[in-house]
Amino acid sequence: MSINDLRKVYGGNKKASQAVNAAVRAEIPGGAEILEATHWMRKHFPNISDDAEMDFVYKKLVSAAEKMKRSIAKKYQLKTYGDNYDEYDDENATG
Repeated sequence: MSINDLRKVYGGNKKASQAVNAAVRAEIPGGAEILEATHWMRKHFPNISDDAEMDFVYKKLVSAAEKMKRSIAKKYQLKTYGDNYDEYDDENATG
């Protein structure tokens, strides 16, 4: 399956990263909550690294979110470029 196939399922006008996030929200239990928590923390704590405990929690949430995104990429046989989901494309898809 290509990134365009994933876009067809989760919204044709989305960037690749948005399509992957939409799949995480829809297909992985707790995915929506993890993505919302990371977004909320970035918004409300722009200097999060200044607080060791908050930074620890944030890094755990980001780690969980990235595992979920990699799971979606694996499920849909998408070739990734590190954690940059905007670089998914049909030419490099493995499915």
